[in-house]
Amino acid sequence: ATLGSIASRRGDFATAGAIWSRTLEIAGKRDNHRAVAGMLSNLAVIDRRDGRIAEALAKNLDALAHIRLVKDPYIEATILSSAAQLMFLEGRLEEALAHEKAALEIREGMGDRLGRSLSLSSLAEFMAESDPRTALDLLENSLELAVELGDGVRQAQILIARGRIMVGRGETAAASDAAAMARNALSGLENEQTLENLEKLEKEIEARRRGLEAH
Repeated sequence: ATLGSIASRRGDFATAGAIWSRTLEIAGKRDNHRAVAGMLSNLAVIDRRDGRIAEALAKNLDALAHIRLVKDPYIEATILSSAAQLMFLEGRLEEALAHEKAALEIREGMGDRLGRSLSLSSLAEFMAESDPRTALDLLENSLELAVELGDGVRQAQILIARGRIMVGRGETAAASDAAAMARNALSGLENEQTLENLEKLEKEIEARRRGLEAH
């Protein structure tokens, strides 16, 4: 499994998948439910990366059944959240919300502030289109947790999500404020993906502002 992780980090997903599949087979024969859940989750990541959403979800739900047999709430919450994301991608909003809320409940019971922040942000993502006001409230709660943790990257990610909702509502000034706060939160930190997302948001804000000015 460790060799699979190394291959995955190198971008060699074919090798990683082969190693994880073999490990899954061995773990299954030994009734090692924790290892089975881990390998299924890893393979689901590859499926999602390659656009096989239904296959990824099936593996996640199988992993969920296995991890519940060994009663590991931390991993259970992680798998629930992953399944929720996949359900959302499939357009199964109510199921996505239910699974993410279940993950949030577990994380609240564990006192896992980072996990709670992640779940709240996911719920906000799921509700951003249908109920943006509630989504913004969820993001505010998520941000409070990230601030408590002193996690600048998480703060930036949440502020970017807030900015995207504001852009969608045509509130470019508020979106600009969120983007500026995100950039400040990232000051001195290195996170390429979050920075790329911030730059994309800033371009969206500028494009929306120009569109509004044209009218």
